[in-house]
Amino acid sequence: MANSDFNLDKYIIVGIKDKPGEAREVIGLKNSDFIDDSIYQNLINDNIEPSIKFNYYSTEFEDKLIGVFKIHKSNTNRPYMLKKQYGKLAQGLCKIRRGSTNSFASRKDLDKFYLSKEKFEVQFMDDSLAAAYEEVGCARTSVTLRNYTSFPVVINYGLITILNREGEELSKHRVYGFDKDIKGADFQLTLPPMHEKLGDLYVGFNSSDCLRLGLDQYGHSDEEFRFELLFTDTNNNEYTAHVENGWVFAKGKFLWKVELEAKKNGKKQKKNPFKRILG
Repeated sequence: MANSDFNLDKYIIVGIKDKPGEAREVIGLKNSDFIDDSIYQNLINDNIEPSIKFNYYSTEFEDKLIGVFKIHKSNTNRPYMLKKQYGKLAQGLCKIRRGSTNSFASRKDLDKFYLSKEKFEVQFMDDSLAAAYEEVGCARTSVTLRNYTSFPVVINYGLITILNREGEELSKHRVYGFDKDIKGADFQLTLPPMHEKLGDLYVGFNSSDCLRLGLDQYGHSDEEFRFELLFTDTNNNEYTAHVENGWVFAKGKFLWKVELEAKKNGKKQKKNPFKRILG
């Protein structure tokens, strides 16, 4: 059951008569038949590797006592197998639940177990998006990419979506470069196996985005935003990351539409309290 592909909690019910072709029947357990959880914990820990997180407890169903094994969904360190000979069961025995049947794990199953441990992770390292690169029309934030797989991963598309606190989409920004290597629409990034990169991510940004995001003439907003980053690779796998309470800053030519709008509305110019932050 722990080796099963089912990614939620699994259960084994003790006290149910279940034979093919016959209706299930609750026969229950006697109080004297119920075995304490600690005995099963010791039995499993002594004979199975790696360790399996589970609980065994009693409950009543149809006025009868039954036992319940709960195998926790957190058991993701597959494969689970016998670590030593146990009765007639050989060391290394590995079985897997498929639907309502048990079968021996195949080579394909084992390959799948090990590949499932390999991950590609993306994480924001900065909660701000700074539009300060007028010459290339980009804004910048910081991310880390970790390729914990046995294969190179080639990222060929990236997009940051900015939403307000209510979840409404405000703007989209195509990824154009990483770590000062700005390629525009031809953006591509290759991470070798077991490799990590930390650097600045550059996304498209223009003066209209300042209006969409409600920035003032100093390039600031009192609002907090949600950033959603999406990467896809050449195998059409998707990788995501997000920031819940993000900030957007802008300066220079990015602000010309905001400044024009402020003049039209007759807004008074005031000392910029974010000059030190924006540089």
